[in-house]
Amino acid sequence: MDGNSHSVYSTFTKNGVNNAAIAIAHDDVTIKNLTADGIGSTNLHGINIYVVKNILLDNVVSQNNDNAGIVVNGSIVTVNNVTTSNNTWGGINVDLGVGVTSEAKLTVLGTSHHSEFKAIWMDDVRKLVSVVDTAGQYDSIDNGFEKILYLKIGTPINLGWNVASKSLTPNETPLDLACSTGTVYTNENSVAQNWSSVSGLNVKYQREVTFPTGGISYFNAGSITNTPFATFGSSTGIEGLWKTRVRAYVDINSNNTLDSYEGRSQWSNSCNITFDKTAPVKSTGLGFSDKGSTEVKMCGAKTSSHVGAIIHWDASTDVNFDHYEYRSFNADGSTGPLRTFTTNSFDASWWTVPMEGTYGFQVRAIDKAGNAGEWTDTCNIVEDWTAPDVTTTGIKYPNSTVVNKFITNYNTPTIVGEVISTDTSDITLTINSVTYNAVINGSTWEANVTNIVPDGTYDMQIVATDDVGNSKTTTQSITIDTNAPTATYIHYKNGSAVLGAQAFVQSVSQLSFTGTYTDSTPSSELYWDSFVIFQAQDNGSFAFSQNGKQAYCSWRQNPNLVELSGNPFTLTTQRQFTDCVSTLPEGTYYMTHQVYDNATRKDIPTINQFRDVLGLKFTVDTTAPVSQFTQNQANTYHNSSILLQGVSNDVNGVTGVNLYYKNTNSSNWILIETQTNTSNSSTFNWSKTWTPPYQGTFDVKAEATDQAGNTEHSPRMNRIVYDTTRPTFGNINIEEDYLSRYVNGYYGFTISVRADDSLSGIKGSTCEYTLNGTTWTPGMFMNDKCRFGVPSFILYDNQSLDIRVRVNDKAGNTKTSTVVERKVDKALPQSEAMIANEYYGPNSLPFIHGTASDTVSRISDVKLTMRRSSDGKYWTGNSSWTYLPGTQDVLGTSHWVLTNSLPSMSNGVQYTVTPLAWDHVQDFPGIGIADSFIWDNEDPIDPAVSSTSHTSAPNRDRTIDMVFSGANDELSGVAGYFYSFTHAPETPSIGFFNWLPADATHITSRSLSDGTWYFNIRTVDKVGNITSTTHSIPFIIDTTAPTTPSIVSPTSEQYFKSTPILNDWTNATDVSGIASYKVEYVYDDGHTFPGAPYRTTTASQRNHIPNSNEQGGVSF
Repeated sequence: MDGNSHSVYSTFTKNGVNNAAIAIAHDDVTIKNLTADGIGSTNLHGINIYVVKNILLDNVVSQNNDNAGIVVNGSIVTVNNVTTSNNTWGGINVDLGVGVTSEAKLTVLGTSHHSEFKAIWMDDVRKLVSVVDTAGQYDSIDNGFEKILYLKIGTPINLGWNVASKSLTPNETPLDLACSTGTVYTNENSVAQNWSSVSGLNVKYQREVTFPTGGISYFNAGSITNTPFATFGSSTGIEGLWKTRVRAYVDINSNNTLDSYEGRSQWSNSCNITFDKTAPVKSTGLGFSDKGSTEVKMCGAKTSSHVGAIIHWDASTDVNFDHYEYRSFNADGSTGPLRTFTTNSFDASWWTVPMEGTYGFQVRAIDKAGNAGEWTDTCNIVEDWTAPDVTTTGIKYPNSTVVNKFITNYNTPTIVGEVISTDTSDITLTINSVTYNAVINGSTWEANVTNIVPDGTYDMQIVATDDVGNSKTTTQSITIDTNAPTATYIHYKNGSAVLGAQAFVQSVSQLSFTGTYTDSTPSSELYWDSFVIFQAQDNGSFAFSQNGKQAYCSWRQNPNLVELSGNPFTLTTQRQFTDCVSTLPEGTYYMTHQVYDNATRKDIPTINQFRDVLGLKFTVDTTAPVSQFTQNQANTYHNSSILLQGVSNDVNGVTGVNLYYKNTNSSNWILIETQTNTSNSSTFNWSKTWTPPYQGTFDVKAEATDQAGNTEHSPRMNRIVYDTTRPTFGNINIEEDYLSRYVNGYYGFTISVRADDSLSGIKGSTCEYTLNGTTWTPGMFMNDKCRFGVPSFILYDNQSLDIRVRVNDKAGNTKTSTVVERKVDKALPQSEAMIANEYYGPNSLPFIHGTASDTVSRISDVKLTMRRSSDGKYWTGNSSWTYLPGTQDVLGTSHWVLTNSLPSMSNGVQYTVTPLAWDHVQDFPGIGIADSFIWDNEDPIDPAVSSTSHTSAPNRDRTIDMVFSGANDELSGVAGYFYSFTHAPETPSIGFFNWLPADATHITSRSLSDGTWYFNIRTVDKVGNITSTTHSIPFIIDTTAPTTPSIVSPTSEQYFKSTPILNDWTNATDVSGIASYKVEYVYDDGHTFPGAPYRTTTASQRNHIPNSNEQGGVSF
C-alpha cells in the first residue's frame, strides 16, 4: 500500500477489537509513504503487526499515539527510513504478546528518526525476540529483561583548559592550554575545562576525572560546555597528572543526573593536565672537559686549553623537566649572554680564550609548568700555560736508603727527586722506552720502575707536567748490572792440587788456593774477593746461617781480602787458608768466597753486589767405623737362602766389610765374602744372600774398615737353622664318623692327625685343614697332634667334603695330607602326613599315610603322633590319651601308612597327625609336615519341604513340583539327598537314580497316576551320616471324572400333584470324592428361571418345589 505521503488519523478509543490505528494481520504486506497519526485517539498504538511475516514499512511515520508508535508482535518485520515521534510508550515495541509464541524480529534499514528516548524496546529479551541494526544507528541499555535501543548520541570533543591568570572567563577563546596527545602543564591552581557541544533534545554532559592517586569521580555538568575556574582538589592543589573526559546524555527526566536508563554517548578523548607547583631541584655535577678530551674536570680545576671548554652538569630528575638556563663569567670581570639548552651540556670550544685567569658559569632547570630551579654555585675554570721545574737526586732502595750513585744491580729501581714548582701535578720517568708515573709527595717525587731493565747504561728522561698539562723534560744517566762476578779456584794440599771434592788433612796449614775472576758484560768491573772458613753443619753440609757453627774470620777485612780490578782478573800467587785462621780442631769445614763488582747492592745498599762461591770442603778424622746387623737372623729357621744384612758407619767414610760363618759347635770361622764400598760413604749398607753348604745350625759375624784403616768386631748372630726337609703325618682321624661315609653337619665334627719334624720342629700355628681344597682354616697343635673342630655353621646339607690337613715346620717346609672324602648330613629328615579330606566319620574312616626322605643318608624309622584339639592330649594306643606325646608305629619308611586301628573319637574334634622321621646320622627325628581331619559322627538336619504346584486339595496335575530348604550339617556339610514319591510314607532307597546334589532346592516328579502321593527325602553329609526320612503332606491326583449317577425318582412321564417332588439318584464315586451334583430342569413351555437350566446340590437327592407358573411338563 502506497500512502503517497498522506496521513491516517485515528479518532476512536481502544476497545476489545481494535487497539491500533492500523493493524496488519496478513503475511507479505508492504506499507510506504504513510503517516499514522493518533492525535485524536485514546489508548491506541499507531501500527500493530500481529503474528505475520515478510512485512515492510518503507518511509512510514507513526506519531502522537497514547501507546507505542509501532508494535511488532510475534512477527518478522523490516522498516526502512522509519520515523516515530511523540508516542507515549515509545517508538517501536518488539515483543511476544499473551499466547504468542512465534518469533518477533525487527530489521532496521536506512536512516531512522525518533523523538522518543525509547526508540526501540523489547520487554523481555529472554523470549524469541531480536532487533537487527544494519546501519549501527543505535546504542542500548538493558537490565537483563527489558532492553532499550536509542539513537546514538554524538560524542563531545575535549578541547582544553583556561587558567584564571590568563583568561577573564572560563570559556574565553582561544584556550590557554589546548588538549594534546600526552598532557599539558600548569603551576596555577585555578583552571577551567572546555569541550564541544552535542546537538539533540535535552542533552546534558557528564565529566569523568581521574585523580593523581588513581581515584575516579564523576560530575554532572548540566547543559553548558565548560567548568568554572576551580582548584586541583584543594586550596593548595594536589600535584600530579589529572585525566578528564566528557560524554553527553539525554536527560529524560530533566534531573541533571545521568540515570541508568538514559542514553549516553561514547566518552570523549582524554584531556590530561599536570598540576606542578614544585620547582626543579638545584642542578648538580657541574664540570668541564677540554676539547678533544674525555676527562671530566671538576669546578675550580685548571686547563691549558686556549679555547673554550665543554661544559657538563647532571641531568635534571624533575619528571616534568623542560629546559636549562645558562650564564657565564669571564676572567676580566665581564659576563656572557643568557643561554637556554634542552641537554645537560654546552660546547664552548669555538671560543678562543683571551688570557690566563679564572672563568665561571651557572645553570638552573625550568620545568614544563614554568617553575624555575635555583641557580647553581659558580663553577670556575682556571687557565694556566706555564711548565713546572723538578730535579733528580738519586736511587731509593727497598730499605728506604737513598744513594746518590747511579751504578746499581737494582733493575727495577725507584728514582727520587725534588719538586721545584708547586703546581706540578704529574711527573713521568722514561727508561728503556718504558714510561712510569711518579708519585708526588709535597716537595719530593718518586718513580717506581716496575718493568725489569736489562743490564746496560741508559739515559733516563724525566718529564714534569703541571695540573693543566704544561711539561718540561730533563735527563740522568744510569748503569744497571745485575750479574755478580764469579771465580774458579784450584785448591792445594801440601802444595799439590786436590783432585776430589773433599780433602782429609791433619792441619789447616796444609791448604792454599789460586783463582780466576770474571764479570759478565756489560760489567761494572771487578772489586774484591773476601774469603772465610766456616764450620760444617751437623749433616756435613754448608750453610751461611751458622746454627751454632763457627766462622773463623770476618768478611771484607784484611788479611783475608784480595783486591781486584778490571775484568777479568787472575790470582797466581797461592793464598794460605791460614790467612783466615792458623789452626782448627778435628772436624769438617768449608772455605767460602764473596766476589764483588762496583754495582750497589739492592738489598744492602751500603755495599756492592757479590757472588758467593763455595770453595774446598776438608776434614780431620781419627775414629774407627761401627757396624751392626740390621736383619737379625739369630735363633731363626730357614729352608732357603738366608739374607745377611747390615750397615757400617764412619764420619770419614767406610771402605768395606768382611762376612764370616762357623758351625755352632765349631770355633773355626770361614770367610763368606768381602764387600767393598767404592763410594767411601760414611754409611755403607751391605747385604748378602747366603746359602749354607749343608743343613745344620750356624753362627755369623761381620768386620768393617774406614778410610783411616781402623777396623772393628761386630756382635754375632747365633743359632741360625738351615732345614729343607718336610714334616711327616700320621693317619687322619675323624671323630663322629658314620659308616666311614657321613659326618654330622648338625653338630659339626672333629679332625686330628699326628705331625713330626726332626730338625726344626713343627710350627704349631700352621696347622690347617680344608674341606674343599681352596679354603684353609687354622687349628691347634697339642701333644704332637694337629686338632681341628669343624663347626656346624660352615657346613651345608649334602655337601661333598675333600678333607685334607697341612702343617709347616719352623723352617717353613710344608706337608699336606692325602684326601679323605665324606658327605655332610646336616638336615633332619623330612616327612609329610597325607589325609585326603577335612572331615571323616564312622562311615568314612581316614586313610593316614605319607612320605619321608633324607637328602643324604637313608630313612631308618618313621613314627607319628596324633593330637586332638578338644583337650590337647595325644593318642598313646588303643583308646588311651595323655598330655605327653606318644608315638605310633607305621608300616614303611620312605612311603608309610598307619595300620593301627583308630581310637574312639568325638564329634567336632580336630585330630592332627604329625610324622617323625629318623635317618642313619642324626640322633633325633625331623618333625614332618602335619595334616589333620575333623571327626563328624552326627546326622545332618533334613530340609523343610513344600509344593509349589499342589496343596492338600485334589489336583488334576500329574506332576508334583517340590521345593525344599534348610538342610544343614555343622561340620562336614551337606553332600546331597535321596528322595522318592510313594503312595504311603516310606524311606527312600539309596541309589544314583534318586540322588540330588547339595545345591538342589527343587524336584519335579515324573507323571504320576491318580491317587494319594507322598514326597520322601533324607539328607546325607559329606562323611556318610544320613538322616531318617522327612515326608510331605499327602497330595491327591485326580484326572478321572466321577462315575455317572442313575436317576432313581421320579420315573419317566410320572405325574405329581403335590410338592415337594423328590428328585433322587444313585451316588456317584470318585477318587477324590464328590464335590457336587448338577441337576438340569427343562420346561416344556420353554420358560426359564434364574440360573436356568441348572440347580446344584451336594447330596444325591433334591426336593423339587415348582412355582405355580412352573406347572406342566419338565425334563429332569
